[in-house]
Amino acid sequence: MFAFMEQIEKPPLPAGSKTYTFIEPADFIEDIESYVAKAERKPFFEEPLCVLTEKYSNYGELALKLEPSYAEQQINIEMTKANLKLIKKFQEEKIEFMTRVQLFNKVYKDVFVPPVESVTIVIPGNVHMQFPLDEAEKYVIKQLGQMVQQLKIYEHDLNYLRDQMSTTNLNITRVYKYNIARSKSSQKPGNVSTTSGQN
Repeated sequence: MFAFMEQIEKPPLPAGSKTYTFIEPADFIEDIESYVAKAERKPFFEEPLCVLTEKYSNYGELALKLEPSYAEQQINIEMTKANLKLIKKFQEEKIEFMTRVQLFNKVYKDVFVPPVESVTIVIPGNVHMQFPLDEAEKYVIKQLGQMVQQLKIYEHDLNYLRDQMSTTNLNITRVYKYNIARSKSSQKPGNVSTTSGQN
């Protein structure tokens, strides 16, 4: 029944982009010494470690937005699949049948369902619309396709985001170690730097 979902592909990426949501790429810093020196030469100096830490924090904030959306979409897909199963059952059961419905938490009741010719579906805009069973089936299948595509979009962006976070975290570690090593080196005898100025 759901084999068609495996054939659904994610939509094309926007031209020139690696993601659907804008996510700033994180490049691996090959030469830490040059990277720090370049930052120190800028007119408005920003501590490289602070810049990288802020970047990592921004990635984390974006992840906090994408991850719940991804999880919610998974739930929506399962609910829509259940709707499709029910429509199929209505199509197959042309006589009255019994089913169990949940009234409250852990409270169920057996009810008899007469033959069903149409169902009501909530469409975008929170509008309730009645469909004959065959049209309802087509609509829900189309809806599932769109949901799966959106899920793949979230999945793609989350995977890319995690890669950028890993790269940034590695850069932070390497810059931190470089700063520690440079600090120790400057404290060795003969390497003490002095500053002088005029009042």
